[in-house]
Amino acid sequence: MTSHITEQDNAQLSSERANALDRLAHQLENSVPPQLVLSSVCKTLVLELRALQVTISLRRVDKEELEPVTQHRSDDFATSNSSEVLSASSGVPSASSGVPSASSPTTTRRLKYPISYRGETIGQLAIILDANSQPISPQEDQLLSDIAHRTGTAAHVVRITRDLQHARERLVLAREEERRKLRRNLHDAVGPTLTAIMLQMGALRDRVSQDPAAEAIVSDLREQIRGVVTQIRHVIYDLRPPALEELGLLTTIREQAQQFSVSDLKVTVYAPDYLPLLPAAVEVATYRIVLEALNNVAKHSHATQCDIRLRIADNLLVDITDNGIGMPDRLQAGVGIISIRERVSELGGSCTFKKIPSGGTHVSVRLPMFQAIEPALTISAAPPALRQTMQSMTAIATDEHGMREPIKVMLVDDHRFFREGVRNVLKTVEDIQVVGEAATGMDAIELARTSQPNVILMDIQMPGLNGIETTLRILRVVPFAGIVIMTMLEDTDMLLSALRAGARGYILKDADEQELLRSIRAVASGEAFFGPEVARRLLQYVASLEPASAKTAFPDLTEREREILALMAQERSNEDVATILGTSIKTVRNQVSSILSKMQVSDREEAIARAKAAGMRQP
Repeated sequence: MTSHITEQDNAQLSSERANALDRLAHQLENSVPPQLVLSSVCKTLVLELRALQVTISLRRVDKEELEPVTQHRSDDFATSNSSEVLSASSGVPSASSGVPSASSPTTTRRLKYPISYRGETIGQLAIILDANSQPISPQEDQLLSDIAHRTGTAAHVVRITRDLQHARERLVLAREEERRKLRRNLHDAVGPTLTAIMLQMGALRDRVSQDPAAEAIVSDLREQIRGVVTQIRHVIYDLRPPALEELGLLTTIREQAQQFSVSDLKVTVYAPDYLPLLPAAVEVATYRIVLEALNNVAKHSHATQCDIRLRIADNLLVDITDNGIGMPDRLQAGVGIISIRERVSELGGSCTFKKIPSGGTHVSVRLPMFQAIEPALTISAAPPALRQTMQSMTAIATDEHGMREPIKVMLVDDHRFFREGVRNVLKTVEDIQVVGEAATGMDAIELARTSQPNVILMDIQMPGLNGIETTLRILRVVPFAGIVIMTMLEDTDMLLSALRAGARGYILKDADEQELLRSIRAVASGEAFFGPEVARRLLQYVASLEPASAKTAFPDLTEREREILALMAQERSNEDVATILGTSIKTVRNQVSSILSKMQVSDREEAIARAKAAGMRQP
């Protein structure tokens, strides 16, 4: 009697499951987002078959092996996931290819059904059942095969979507790598070559000074070369953040943290001493995301503490937490949040924005750890606290007759032609002597130890050890040396890092020979020296440190709009503003339009006039 009831119950259960599977097969014909279709299939099969796990895996266009795209387990229905205030991801969630948990029975039965689209097998439906569960009847087996077949269209769409995302990621990676290569070629080859030619033409001009026509031609050529070098500098800025290339990701983030640690806000960075080699796209995205988050904290959170944490797991994890007022309950994503989400999505990562119950905001970012295409130059750690660079150094020595000895100068640059150009200029004066040249940071340290120079002209970007780290190490063994940074770029982060490392001069490589000679003589005498453009940038940075409570003009403008208006008042073009603020020209144009509208002026000139009349700072 018991056996009869069991067979009857099994038949009824099999009929109910068959009806459920048949309903599922028909539901697949409804208009539902493809990813939800696949997720619904897995979820329904787990419930109806009491399966331990159901997984749908698909093949990528560029790979043969299967990759899980959605998965459900019986354990999933016993837990609930907490929701985030705001999140962004790559679009199609990727599921792990795990196995049943340790608490599940070790004896299982596995069923596999191919998923095809237009005759091509593109994936697989895999079901893991408890061996003691109700067996699958032939009718159910046929229905499962039919379900797998009917998921083909949805699976194809999901597959194409994933492949498009992977293609987009590869495109972004390749684009940033090419931008980095192009930037390096301009910075390391074209720019120094032109500046070396310009320096040597300066020496030539002095020799032809008795021929006014020849002197005029040389002077004109020098100015043309200077203009080309300036254009190259702008291109380099557009290609990649200069500080990121010269200092490395960790040092640049620490430098930004120090710059934002003003007034009542303290920014702390927690990170490993070293990061693995990262593709240019991941470095740029991380830098821009951290910078945008810091801007939001400084302008909107009213926080006193902000912590930035970088961790390496299977991905690069970035967490930014502040103790401010937190996000509003109904958050409307602004430019900053949209920018972060776009950068994360571009690389197939994810990010969340959460309001902390105790007060503050937590931003969590995950970026995939792609394999680096080529090594990136980094330094080991952030520079120490700002050195007393204005302290007097050892004065130039004098001989027994009281005559000043020549200033001993050492050249450190990996570009031979540029060193040759500088050397030729220094040969034309009697009070300066070149005592050595080095092409790498390590060679420079040893050469400084043996030659004991008074002044070192130092490039920043060199193979292995960059100029900032080299400056730190040289001053440990030759503390009286005055180091002048000579670079193609006038970036604020690099300038401040150089000062913190102990440099006492900072000039651009397209400086003329007179500015070069003045910098050497000034630093040798214990003074500090900055080129005109560098000094202007340093003054702008100091001016930006004024208390937030200072009275401001045009209160209807946002902080970023006030920054742009101040730069407009300094006769900066939209291109210059975009370079200084690290944003796109299109964004600047939109913000300029907003400024004109809020100020109720008809054109840019009127806005500039009103800004100057209101006393906005001049360069």
